[in-house]
Amino acid sequence: MLATLNFKSFWARYLALTLLVLCLPAKPLAALGQDRRAEKRKNTELFRGFLHDLDRVADRLLEEGQASEQMQNLEPKAAQVFAKLSKRKRLEAEAAWQDLERRVSKREPKNSQSQNEKLRAFFVFRDHIYEDFRVVRSPSQVPDAKVGQNVYRTYCQSCHGAMGQGNGVLVAQARQPMQPAPRDLADLMSKELRNPFSVYNLLLVGKEGTTKQSYAAILSNQELWSVSFWLFSRPFTGWTHKGSSDSELPLDELFPLDLRQLASLSDTEIRSALEAAKVSDPEGLLRVLRTELAFSKALPRKISW
Repeated sequence: MLATLNFKSFWARYLALTLLVLCLPAKPLAALGQDRRAEKRKNTELFRGFLHDLDRVADRLLEEGQASEQMQNLEPKAAQVFAKLSKRKRLEAEAAWQDLERRVSKREPKNSQSQNEKLRAFFVFRDHIYEDFRVVRSPSQVPDAKVGQNVYRTYCQSCHGAMGQGNGVLVAQARQPMQPAPRDLADLMSKELRNPFSVYNLLLVGKEGTTKQSYAAILSNQELWSVSFWLFSRPFTGWTHKGSSDSELPLDELFPLDLRQLASLSDTEIRSALEAAKVSDPEGLLRVLRTELAFSKALPRKISW
């Protein structure tokens, strides 16, 4: 009899608990999924914004030899980004950040050995972040130069101008000067630390406080990558040349760079790699890489150096 009472008591408690759980207010599974997607989107925007701000730190390093103010302003966002990492990776990222912050706080003459060390520290930290967050830094298919030029003419030229000098028709017609003024892209493409991925990333996140919106919902991934690569071919060909998207160049005779490296390396880094490989004409080969091979279907997506 006692066993029966205990059995009934157990099932009575189980039934009561089940009814209680069912009656508790809970979000539907669809709502939970939406919350997760919103959180993921928020984290992605935070991270891409952080990468763009890193590019601005590099710009200031090149222009003034130090970037302590930019690093200090970026520190709260850096802490938010690092918090997404595991404990070990977070400690490594924080140590790399502190090393970079220490190096960039002191003003040095341009092109000095000390400044070069700062730039190397920047590269180390940037690559550290790329690896920790497994950043996809290259397109899934070869960019198309004609697509890139068409995207620029349709969405960029009205502000940045036909030659990329920030003097487009909307700037000329504005009753008051745009604040801030559209960037001189010819100058931006000459920055030693910029690469197609940094432009692609900027187009995805937009720029807060300016008229530059995010194009993530407007342009396809292929269009975003194509215009990013097309812009990096401009210093070598001018702003009216479309470039080639079907190169027949003998790849086996050229220094082995793949699409991933062309997307994520700056011209400065590629020049250094070509010089280290003792290429006879590094500047000429860089021109070929940016204007021809970047749009060639024969270029491998990923190879080993």
